[in-house]
Amino acid sequence: MDRDGNVCLYDFEPFVDSIPGMGRRLDHLTDNERDNRVVNLGLAHEKCNRKKVNDYDMKLVALDKYRENVSQLVKAQREGVGVGEGQKHTDPGLDELTEGDVNQIINKITKLELETKLPSDSDDAISYNKTLRNIH
Repeated sequence: MDRDGNVCLYDFEPFVDSIPGMGRRLDHLTDNERDNRVVNLGLAHEKCNRKKVNDYDMKLVALDKYRENVSQLVKAQREGVGVGEGQKHTDPGLDELTEGDVNQIINKITKLELETKLPSDSDDAISYNKTLRNIH
């Protein structure tokens, strides 16, 4: 809460538990629900958390927040902030966000966006995998 404040990551409105959908929820920024590291969590309204499942723009906002969180963590590690003398705080499995990590996340978002935009039940349908191979 200290890091993210008392407003939703997506619509910047305050949390109001007494209004349906406006309560506070932890959101997995990369949509990997098994990755419960603090850098992969953000605060969102219940309604925004549900909407993000199919919203390309919200997924990009979440990815930007994830990158920001990782950058802050890496900076804190380099400066030794909050770490005892001679010790280095490490987040298991996290040195820095690699280009491969970013590409995987972007590919997942792109796949979702293509699947929602392209027809899937016609003879004119385009295979996501075939499209992706042609893009690279």
